[in-house]
Amino acid sequence: MGTIVVLKFKYRGVMDFKKLYNSGKNFFLDRGLEFRETKYKDKGNEFEGVWSIEHKVDMYSKVTYDIEFKAIDMSPTQDGKYNGKIVVTTKADLEEHYKDENVAGNKNIFHDTKGLSVLHKLYKKVTYRDIHDRIEDDAVLTAVNFQEMLKSICEMEAK
Repeated sequence: MGTIVVLKFKYRGVMDFKKLYNSGKNFFLDRGLEFRETKYKDKGNEFEGVWSIEHKVDMYSKVTYDIEFKAIDMSPTQDGKYNGKIVVTTKADLEEHYKDENVAGNKNIFHDTKGLSVLHKLYKKVTYRDIHDRIEDDAVLTAVNFQEMLKSICEMEAK
């Protein structure tokens, strides 16, 4: 299918970067999703991390969340936190038929002259569209909730 949503969170100020990073990771792990850290660079005052999280919704569809953390101009404060700028990009992609499975089963059932069975046409028009919309809505909500969680952690640090 392709990209469903791309969100960006930017923050400049004092933050507990370890808490932010670990909370972000736990956000997905607590939901039972497959988590992989594909990149981790720590250059002292700069940091970059890339995560790939897979949510296998059913045997035909999966959502992949690509998360990119970038921390720039980070300087430690006296209380163990950091002052700097962070940018977190969250992208959700939907992949359908990722196992080469046919969503509606055998295409030869009630075969008509145009190639697809009556059941396949009905399934794709009604049932599958509803399922597809729900998967997209859930993926967007998860991405938004992730970004909001990061924002709330940064706002708590600012107080």
